[in-house]
Amino acid sequence: MVRGDFNEVRFSSEKVGGQPVHARRLRKFNSCLESSSLQDLKAYGHTLSWSNRQDQRIWCRLDRVLVNAPFLNVYPHSSVNYLAPGISDHSPLKVTLDPIIPTGPRPFKYFEM
Repeated sequence: MVRGDFNEVRFSSEKVGGQPVHARRLRKFNSCLESSSLQDLKAYGHTLSWSNRQDQRIWCRLDRVLVNAPFLNVYPHSSVNYLAPGISDHSPLKVTLDPIIPTGPRPFKYFEM
């Protein structure tokens, strides 16, 4: 799991306001994630996690949680919830892990009577 402020967006839809995102920057960031076999963790809440807090408001998804396939095999129901930013210009992220707990037949127990 890698999480934090990447100062990049993956898709043009992850930025509202301000100058448009250059396609080259999108390609470079996505290429980096693909070559590292990383993907976004399932997200809930207002995912545009950063705001410039100015009159000409800009919103972007700069903060994210990235995971790989082995992580998702162990924590398939994990997610990240984007919380209200409060006094910061970034939203706090709350990661929830929900591991698979192996189930199966109980081991045989021998009791001597």
